[in-house]
Amino acid sequence: MIRFLKKLAHKRVLFALFIITFLLELCLIYITHQIELVSGSRTLLDTQLTYTAQEAYQILDRMGAEGRSLYLKGLAVDMIFPLAYSLFLAGMVFRLLWNRHFPLKHSALISTIPLFTGVFDYLENIFEIQLVTQFPPLAEPLIYWSSRFTLLKWITLSVSVTVLLFLWISQIIRDLKRGTFN
Repeated sequence: MIRFLKKLAHKRVLFALFIITFLLELCLIYITHQIELVSGSRTLLDTQLTYTAQEAYQILDRMGAEGRSLYLKGLAVDMIFPLAYSLFLAGMVFRLLWNRHFPLKHSALISTIPLFTGVFDYLENIFEIQLVTQFPPLAEPLIYWSSRFTLLKWITLSVSVTVLLFLWISQIIRDLKRGTFN
């Protein structure tokens, strides 16, 4: 795992992952905009913190058949997106910890948080694909698990971004104090 994270933390790899993440995000924004044009709503299941069965039904119903078809296309793109952003975040966290001479085992452990975000995002997407393809009937267990994985995704993403920002800001402060900030 440490060897993998070291390779992931190279500038070229991080730059490529950033560009891929950015381009995929642009695709998702475009698809969300198309859904909004068709349905009049930008509300998607995976942008909610959590949702009930009634809320899931209302969101999917409001989309209409064309909006749900676009949503499935967006979910297809969203099957690549978690890999790109979770690897980017994990690589950035590891790089910043490594630069601080943090113990490698601890660096690797902390760097797995964004990878869990990606796993939860994949599980969320799998359940959402099932919900959209089975609509209008919605199975409550699917909604329950989809909503839980959505919540876990947002929690681990929040932790990942907070850790990344903390490390980045502390790196900048340290470099400013040393006079080595570029």
